[in-house]
Amino acid sequence: MKKLNAKDLAILRARGINSLTTLRGKEAEFKVPAKPKKTRKAKPKTKHPLVGKLLHCSWGYDMTINDFCKIIEVSPTGKTVKCRMVSRKVSGDPWHPCGNGKATAGSTEHGPVFRLRVSEGYNGSPSFHGSYPYCIHNDEDAKNWKAINGRMGYFSICSENDVFYENRCD
Repeated sequence: MKKLNAKDLAILRARGINSLTTLRGKEAEFKVPAKPKKTRKAKPKTKHPLVGKLLHCSWGYDMTINDFCKIIEVSPTGKTVKCRMVSRKVSGDPWHPCGNGKATAGSTEHGPVFRLRVSEGYNGSPSFHGSYPYCIHNDEDAKNWKAINGRMGYFSICSENDVFYENRCD
């Protein structure tokens, strides 16, 4: 502990302490708190093995629709990832009553960046879940996608060559 000088008293007054108390006739000694140390945020792992991986989500009521996204960044803790939607290629006829459409991931990224949480899925492989933009029509929608058309979904890792069943007949 140190005795207070004029600089210390000015710091105390700035913090709202205007008077000092005495203990048994002696001046009380205060330990002036040190300035907090600045901490640096960890840089995101851009060379993480998940960066660049494609993710797939299948959903629908009386139909099957496939969504694809690509991981563009992994958080420093590895608990979340940032993604963007990826175009898809549909072959066959997804409007056919027999549902003979097939969907694969495309190569064009589009829409806003969104964040998904990472958890352990089946067989120890990672599972990704969260709200994502599934229907973006213009730039205004892209800015407010959570309020307008965010959809909660569960994604799993897929490759460019994986083929998924798609049926748009409801």
